[in-house]
Amino acid sequence: TRRLYLRELGSPEWRALPGSEAATAPFFSPDGRWVAFGRGGLYKLSLDGGAPVRIAPSIFGSGTWSPSGQIYFTAAYNTGLSRLDAEGGTAQVLTRADPGRGELNHSYPELLPGEKAVLFTSHRPTLAESRIEAVTLASGERHVVVEHAIEGRYLRPGYLAFVRDETLMIAPFDAGTLRLTGPALPARHEVAVGYGNCHAEYALPGD
Repeated sequence: TRRLYLRELGSPEWRALPGSEAATAPFFSPDGRWVAFGRGGLYKLSLDGGAPVRIAPSIFGSGTWSPSGQIYFTAAYNTGLSRLDAEGGTAQVLTRADPGRGELNHSYPELLPGEKAVLFTSHRPTLAESRIEAVTLASGERHVVVEHAIEGRYLRPGYLAFVRDETLMIAPFDAGTLRLTGPALPARHEVAVGYGNCHAEYALPGD
């Protein structure tokens, strides 16, 4: 049975998380006390114990949980981004994937500092066509950040990590203007990529 396991970095022991059976694509709350995951719907589970709580009927891929208690996620394979209060309720649609422009979905969001914009992967038929964009939350305006790239992650104090052709790249990035400010350099080769869901298997601590 597939389930989530947790290992504190200061301990060699792994422990299974009760209630996480069949979970996929986990992501933490900002305080590290909750983990959200997909299991048909979107669930959250307290690491202090208790049963998982279903907060949305569906999710595709992973999401991001903001310090203000909002969760940004993709509801289904052929949709854009949505925003939902971590306590539940009705999700607000933020972007819509446009099949006429070759978009399959908007996925793997990353909230930028200040909660004013969200990075996401514009998933297209090939990884070379896919790109990282950002949406400004106040206006809904979209910005192309980098072409031929997936799975953007922000690094303090001002860098963008992303994957291109199974290589992890790092570039200087201005979160205010949503633009790269210098060339991208390879940081790690041979990053596993799921071609069907446009997902790169990596995580970074934020700094």
